[in-house]
Amino acid sequence: MAERSPTAAPGGPFSAVESTTGSEASAAREASSISLKGIRKEYPGGVVALESVDLDIRAGEFFTLLGPSGCGKTTLLRMLAGLDEPSGGSLSIGGVDVTDTPPHKRSVNTVFQSYALFPHLSVRDNIAFGLKMRGMARAEREQKVVEIAEFIKLGSLVDRRVDQLSGGQRQRIALARALICEPDVLLLDEPLSALDAGLRSQLQVELLRTQKRLGMTFVFVTHDQEEAMVMSDRIAVLSDGIIQQIGTPQEVYERPANLFVARFMGHDNLFSISAREGMTVQTPIGALETEDKNDGRVALIRPETLELTSPGAPSVEPGKRLNTLMCRVVERFYRGSNVEYRLSHQNGEQHSELIAEISNTGDRLFRVGDEVKVEIYPEDVIMLSDDEEGA
Repeated sequence: MAERSPTAAPGGPFSAVESTTGSEASAAREASSISLKGIRKEYPGGVVALESVDLDIRAGEFFTLLGPSGCGKTTLLRMLAGLDEPSGGSLSIGGVDVTDTPPHKRSVNTVFQSYALFPHLSVRDNIAFGLKMRGMARAEREQKVVEIAEFIKLGSLVDRRVDQLSGGQRQRIALARALICEPDVLLLDEPLSALDAGLRSQLQVELLRTQKRLGMTFVFVTHDQEEAMVMSDRIAVLSDGIIQQIGTPQEVYERPANLFVARFMGHDNLFSISAREGMTVQTPIGALETEDKNDGRVALIRPETLELTSPGAPSVEPGKRLNTLMCRVVERFYRGSNVEYRLSHQNGEQHSELIAEISNTGDRLFRVGDEVKVEIYPEDVIMLSDDEEGA
């Protein structure tokens, strides 16, 4: 990942972003690292928003705080910005304790969900606002506005009023206003949540490219699991003020730490385990072979790992020991590139439902009422605790 030089490149920091080496690179890394130790937030009345949060965010990382509404992710972001004070614990940026440092003295900027732009000002004046408040000379700040406007591909719009622009253009302006002051850390509080699906997808890519190009530390808040997985280097999943798991998108999705993370990260097949002998677990859909040696009281099988074939078809991998079930299609949902099936399985008197997702290829499509053979690889049967615990 390219690292942002602490000194401006010729032509300005946004016209040519260069990597650094040696002591300069080390200083840049240190300046934008974040460390939280035992952070706690309790509001009047005894409401605890965060409970003993320990978290280290690496410099130059796109780090996402993910969780449902009310889990504490925005409270944590506001503490990083200095807008909320912790009830306990310490917070450092670049190795410097900033727990009691006011917002304007932190090298941190924030892009809010509402963008917080000034509707009566032009794009140019909105972007330059922070530099003007710092007392930068007009000529110098005008040059910086030109550079960053070109960087975010809005150079032709700088003289328009922001109330004449689209939601996507306003999001770029808010990002430019935050970036122009060259903070060590950029905080983003669900800045894409109000956009339509197509524009949101486009801006996810643009935002990620911007972060990688600058090598700046981004801390991003969202409740959207797919958005978090697309954009993040690492994710912290929160619930009730406690971090449940920290890991890469792949780790969090494929190896959730507990039942809460598994459920929150998407569709799932979860089955209680009544007994275990060696690598075989007893579940409501019968005995399942697993390669997961961890103890657990719940078996997780992600829908996309299920293999569906016709009852008389050969195994998807002849010679390999697979878990095999006979099911019936009860519902089918077309999702473009994928098709989701709701399946019914009968194990004696016990009835269970499974979800399967397969790619939308014509030779593998089934209709409601069809009987199907479901094959599951043992490595895709994951053992989970049914507790919610801190990471």
